[in-house]
Amino acid sequence: MKGISPLIAAIILIGIVVAVGGMLGPWIYRLTFSSGKNLYNQTQNQIFCNNMAYDFEYDYGIYGIHWNFDIPDGDWLAAKITNTGTVNVYDFFFELELDTPSGIEIKHFDPKEETQKTRTNPLKPGETAVIEANITEDLPSGEDTLKRAKLMNRICPDVYALWKSSI
Repeated sequence: MKGISPLIAAIILIGIVVAVGGMLGPWIYRLTFSSGKNLYNQTQNQIFCNNMAYDFEYDYGIYGIHWNFDIPDGDWLAAKITNTGTVNVYDFFFELELDTPSGIEIKHFDPKEETQKTRTNPLKPGETAVIEANITEDLPSGEDTLKRAKLMNRICPDVYALWKSSI
């Protein structure tokens, strides 16, 4: 019994390698390209967030926050902020820590549409704006109710302005 010739075996082996390479090549390219693109986007976002900063204007209300939770069906809260960073800021939301009869509660509120900053109407570096919360529920009243307020943004949630009650 005779085996196949070494020349034919080499040609078949080369054919198999080329076929496998042809199938795996595009997959490996897509995998490398998408990983590189994701890494690039994450790096760009991190650089963007490192250049973002904003803080309360302490001459407004109580160190930048002004609120009244004693009005039936009309609770309101506003914050005056200045963009102290080097990039535009937009898409804000409030995180409030409230001392309620049932304990500490964390509530989130979006700004009123007319005071929200958007991608097309951002808070530019050096600009100041008053952002009003769209409070959709009756919050517990009393001057000691608000313990902490954060004005955050959805683009870089780790960048925020923080207000704490001194009581």
